[in-house]
Amino acid sequence: IMFSLAPLVGAGWATAIVIGVALILSVGGLSSATKDKWQTFRLFAMPFCVSSFSSLIKGKGFVLVFPPSLKELAIAVALCLAFAALVFVLRKVHGQQAPQPSIEKTVSDKPENASPLKR
Repeated sequence: IMFSLAPLVGAGWATAIVIGVALILSVGGLSSATKDKWQTFRLFAMPFCVSSFSSLIKGKGFVLVFPPSLKELAIAVALCLAFAALVFVLRKVHGQQAPQPSIEKTVSDKPENASPLKR
């Protein structure tokens, strides 16, 4: 097995706490943390996962985040493609499309074209 749980205890938790608190403060302070529990969880979990993963693969021959073994890389790519195919099929079955960003603006959105106030 490639991974051990030893790095999870140290650097991962410390990094998650420091960066998580900074992220909480950047998105609205402690009041926002008590309102949205899911956002709070994500803001602490993301730095934990990133720092833990980097600690786990250190010295194991990884190039960036790609495994050194071609077999492991092929399995990872195949799983990503399978997930994308599953999402595609589910959207076709349920008739949902990915949200499209709207770039249209109306004339009234522009301040120079706004009508003056009537007196």
